[in-house]
Amino acid sequence: MTWSSSSTARRGEPLLLALLAASAPPAPLLGGGPVTGEGRVRAAPDDPPGLVRRLLLHAAFRDAAGKRLREMGLDDREFWRRRGERFEEHFGPVAEKVREGFAGGGGGGLAAALRRRRALEEAAYGNLAGVVSSYAVRSGPEAAPGDPRSRRMTVSATIDPRALHRMYVRFTSAREAGPFGALLLSVSFSLTDMEWSDVGGEGRFAGAVAGKWADWFRENAGGVFGETVVVGGADRARLEEALAAPAGGGPVAPGLPGDALWLSVHVDVEGAGGDGLLGRRDFRIGAGAVLSDPGTGAVLAHADVPAGEHGLSDGDPALLASDLATAVHRKLAGSLAGLRDAAAAAPREGGRMEVSVAGAAGALDLVELSDHLSEAGVAHGLAPRIVRYDGREARMELAFSGPREALLRFLGGLDGREFADGRALSLDGPSRLRIVGDGGG
Repeated sequence: MTWSSSSTARRGEPLLLALLAASAPPAPLLGGGPVTGEGRVRAAPDDPPGLVRRLLLHAAFRDAAGKRLREMGLDDREFWRRRGERFEEHFGPVAEKVREGFAGGGGGGLAAALRRRRALEEAAYGNLAGVVSSYAVRSGPEAAPGDPRSRRMTVSATIDPRALHRMYVRFTSAREAGPFGALLLSVSFSLTDMEWSDVGGEGRFAGAVAGKWADWFRENAGGVFGETVVVGGADRARLEEALAAPAGGGPVAPGLPGDALWLSVHVDVEGAGGDGLLGRRDFRIGAGAVLSDPGTGAVLAHADVPAGEHGLSDGDPALLASDLATAVHRKLAGSLAGLRDAAAAAPREGGRMEVSVAGAAGALDLVELSDHLSEAGVAHGLAPRIVRYDGREARMELAFSGPREALLRFLGGLDGREFADGRALSLDGPSRLRIVGDGGG
């Protein structure tokens, strides 16, 4: 299962840009190469080895990510502070549920349960592991010298700088407090080697699955969304039209709640045979989800769960439909908390401004400039989008988070900065950029 968040995807990208993105060389990565991360945890005598290893990996990834943030010139202490504050907000309701489970018991059992649950929730919160492209364990797990309860592990981790950028922006960008008006949840299915009649009909089955996910958000994301609404048919079509419309094209979708995010889930279910004598039927189930803001076109997060095989009892059609619905629900259940956290951390303050860019030798200059602005402006949540290029001058839209004045100060600091080999920026004004050097005019 993979889960990641994004603050740079935008709607209405011109076809030219899509073709360039496929043919252009990858943007320069900040701070290439693996990073060594060391993790240390203090383990209780009854902590299972699997739990200790998971917590050690998280601590090592955290150490490696902090080093990469510093290499990128970002404030790692502020990042961990903001992440810690939001984690405490997240963990409060979780801890309350743990305490309810120990009502009347308390004692050391409650303390141990809270300690373990806190450690596991902190390791999963925000999906820090999602910025690690690959890793290798160099040493450990092993006891730390001089402390029999302390364990340590060292890893060599390759960090995805763009994913780390996006996570930094999610946790450090200023945003107004308060929930989104609604989460709009839609679910679509693709069936292979089976029919809807096998599971009691599309409407009933899809409604049961969507209802389970909606109930989870209502119970666990009340501080993020005012309400969770299952949408389909014409409402889903209106959301798709809103995302396809030019940026700033108007309301999200008539008849739907304003200030809403859209979680679009797609599920693939394939009949994979079975055993008639044993009364078993096999299915392969895969799922993916995209969390987006229909008002801005931004994709905030996505989750992809690879297909896996599930064997279910085929004796009772109603029971088969119920069991398959439960299997589909569980397929994405592990990703729901990450999607909720991405919504909670989404910047709610900011805006857009347009700038002109002169002196580009070609479209590739503009792509490289866009990549540079995105990387250098990570603290402002900067997401550039090339709106128009006529061969002489380009118009670029800059979506940003935080105060506009801070963005203008950032742009002013770009004057004279090189962004590619032999090419630099010159400012003719706060909203007029010029490319100078070997590649520009």
